[in-house]
Amino acid sequence: MIKMSVYVPLVLLLGSMTMFGQTTWGGLKFGSSPREVQKSLAAEHMTLQKFDTGWVVQPVWEIKEPTPGEPLIFHFAPNLVFSDGTLTNVTLVYSDEEPAAQYDATTWIYQQLVIKYGPTATERGRCKPSRDDFGPSVVFGQASPTVNCSAMWKDKSQTIALDWYERGSETGFGKLILTITYKPIENTGL
Repeated sequence: MIKMSVYVPLVLLLGSMTMFGQTTWGGLKFGSSPREVQKSLAAEHMTLQKFDTGWVVQPVWEIKEPTPGEPLIFHFAPNLVFSDGTLTNVTLVYSDEEPAAQYDATTWIYQQLVIKYGPTATERGRCKPSRDDFGPSVVFGQASPTVNCSAMWKDKSQTIALDWYERGSETGFGKLILTITYKPIENTGL
């Protein structure tokens, strides 16, 4: 897969998601058609590709955490959902396979979302894990426990959900599944 370096904090990448017609992730607008989204992405040297499972933005986003020395790099595959021909959902899917970065990814992304959106509206699991929660189990041949987090932020026109879990394996590091999903808050009237 092609990768694109982005030297901005995750906060800028995640952007502000709002109701239909207003700017959302990556400068896109909820309520836009796939053609309008493709045009907007092309201006940023990105494409929108349709697969059997949905719409995916290419290339994969590469986000560098500003750290002293060598920066940490996190990769996300942006997935878009269109309903009735308009953009209704953006999900960023963490796509790194490097087990050593799992703890850094979960803690740094959570911190960036708190900085951007304030305290969580709801939170379940261990959203503030310790480094010991990731990696090989203490006793070789015995799976380490599952570690997970489900957190949601709300503002006046959107919800932002962070969901991740890491399941240990009998041979060492487990796989981290992490998503950040943006949805507009439906205006239901009175």
